[in-house]
Amino acid sequence: MSWNSIIEDHYMEMLSNIRETAIATTDQCNIKCEHCLMMSGPSRKEKLSYLLMKRFIDSLRAKSKLNTVVFTGGESTLLGEDLFSIISYCSSIGLGTRLVTNGSWAINNCATEDMILYLLESGLNELNISTDDFHAKEVSLDCVRRIWKCAKGRGFSAVILGVCSGPESRVTPQFLETFLGEKIPYIYDAMGNKQIPEPNQDGTVYAISNTGIAPLGRGRHL
Repeated sequence: MSWNSIIEDHYMEMLSNIRETAIATTDQCNIKCEHCLMMSGPSRKEKLSYLLMKRFIDSLRAKSKLNTVVFTGGESTLLGEDLFSIISYCSSIGLGTRLVTNGSWAINNCATEDMILYLLESGLNELNISTDDFHAKEVSLDCVRRIWKCAKGRGFSAVILGVCSGPESRVTPQFLETFLGEKIPYIYDAMGNKQIPEPNQDGTVYAISNTGIAPLGRGRHL
């Protein structure tokens, strides 16, 4: 057996075991966080079309055990209808979906309600809101609070606050609990072991993904 055959077999075996994939839908973002791994910002224009994302999902699904697709960026909601369409397509073929967003669209209660309804009607399962000291410089924490309150009890399988923090951070998991006025389970314990909290009485998992700041991408100097 040649080395090429061995490598190809190993690759196909790894591919067949994939259950979750993340699609960086766009490098464009309406904010420019100094710790951004993807180095996203308003000047970036790269984005994926609905057809290109569909083609990728179909191809991967045919070769793997794919069950969840994560849409991230940049800020995925800048895709507009293409985002809602690809979430809807995933839902129609039985794939779970997760959206990672900075929440900047939640400028008031009406806008927040509209987006939550669009996402629910598209079939979105999990909503992740990214916030920390860096995001909070450009996206008010009031946006985070609006989304958190509006998304509760609506039928999502999970609503997660993604928080990067360090020893000098102001926006920490503990800060957010105080800000939102409730105790919220964490995804990681003190040793960094992942632990998925039990669903709330309404069937949704509410949690904080409490990760540390990593010196990667634009944040490698931090």
